Amino acid sequence: MKVTYDTTGEGDNLKQATNLLIECGCYDMTMLWYRDESVLGVKSFQYKYSDADELAEIVDNVLYNTEMDKLSVKLVMNTRKTMLIPEVQNIETHKSMMELFHGKEDVQVFTNAVHNKPYMHVLFSVENSVKRVFEKYFNNVNYLHANSFQASAFEEGLTCILYHRQFKIVFVKDGELELIQYFNYETPSDVAYQLLNIASIYNLNRDTFPLYLSGMIEADSNLYREMEKYFLNMQTISPVMSMPVQMDESEQHYFSHLLTYIKN
Repeated sequence: MKVTYDTTGEGDNLKQATNLLIECGCYDMTMLWYRDESVLGVKSFQYKYSDADELAEIVDNVLYNTEMDKLSVKLVMNTRKTMLIPEVQNIETHKSMMELFHGKEDVQVFTNAVHNKPYMHVLFSVENSVKRVFEKYFNNVNYLHANSFQASAFEEGLTCILYHRQFKIVFVKDGELELIQYFNYETPSDVAYQLLNIASIYNLNRDTFPLYLSGMIEADSNLYREMEKYFLNMQTISPVMSMPVQMDESEQHYFSHLLTYIKN
């Protein structure tokens, strides 16, 4: 595990925070301290693991070394073992659906209604070993999934959120969600390929159809330049809250997608 971004060691801003957002993904975790309309600190980690027990140890280590007293904590899972469903069934039906698509695992299955779309629900699982760690630190954990916010948060266009080793595409056309899906990647061409494939399937005009970017991507990177070859109407997503004073303006889109969990 390594720290990939950190503003928390500079100044006393965190003392003013009233809330802590934790996003736990497949290969990364980000913590965001905030109060009202202001983000006061951000800390992000990357990790790799061989099984759920090792992931649980990593999560335990992060939480053990994080000051969380007197903060209202929101926990959001950003894991790819998830699906959209039209209605909520009983828990055994949900578990059977997850096993059909992802295999049998030692997990707990949860559902969230999509924000502003009560007819749509997100089905997802949390490994029991990881779940036990969260419940060691937090009482009455409310398990949320990123897709329950992001399925209704973005404008018309392709939204691409870049994480460590994976990215998510949220595709909205004519006001309707067409796709929300995770993809692994190793090279910039892997990302471009998936975006071009979607553009071809849906007959999108790549000169005009908007592509919005958030997450860990820089304007002078090979990844940005690769996408810029094929999509002319491309822009990063600006944050809807003020970001830490230590954060350069060119970096603010790294975490702008996280604000959908707060503002949506």
